[in-house]
Amino acid sequence: MDANACAQLIAKRRMISPGSMSDKAVPRQAIEQIIEAGNWAPSHRRTEPWRFVVIQGGALEKLAEIYERALDIDRPDADERTRQKVINKAMRSPVVIMAICHPSDLPRVKLEEEDLAVACAIQNMSLQATALGLSLFWSTGFPSAHPAVAQAMGCTGQAKVMGCLHLGYPGDSGWPEGRRQAWEDKVHWCDGHEIDVPTWRPNPGLRSKT
Repeated sequence: MDANACAQLIAKRRMISPGSMSDKAVPRQAIEQIIEAGNWAPSHRRTEPWRFVVIQGGALEKLAEIYERALDIDRPDADERTRQKVINKAMRSPVVIMAICHPSDLPRVKLEEEDLAVACAIQNMSLQATALGLSLFWSTGFPSAHPAVAQAMGCTGQAKVMGCLHLGYPGDSGWPEGRRQAWEDKVHWCDGHEIDVPTWRPNPGLRSKT
């Protein structure tokens, strides 16, 4: 493996907002490659808790109906503007992949470790998408996290939707440049006889979600 090529791929990964994606169709082969990459994520005790529901074409309209149903449960008095905004969340990209955590029922398995495994799977998928010239945007919160959505996605017991992954090609705005603060400012080296870590301070953060 070329270490430089791997580093360049990681640095190139971006979450392009669904509104900035092209409506160009995503080939099924590309989707399969992306999901296979997710399947190679690490998981404690090899439970492989990730599950995926690929939604495209006319099924996106059904997802919009599920989202609207979730809104009716939580906010039956929502105005039309809010309602349309929620519906549009299902229609913003040519492909939506619902990422699900289906935790193992083995007694020694910790739920947080299962969640982390799915997060690793999503990162793998993001990198594979980048290699294919695609962006995978990980959207969380309402409405994808609503119990009504989880039920529609086949979740029972402790299974849950970890997020809605919008997949698509970059639109007219192209591939955005990435920005990161220096990694050296986020590392403390301990190579002597003491662990003398100073109190960490939060980074000011960047506005763009890339």
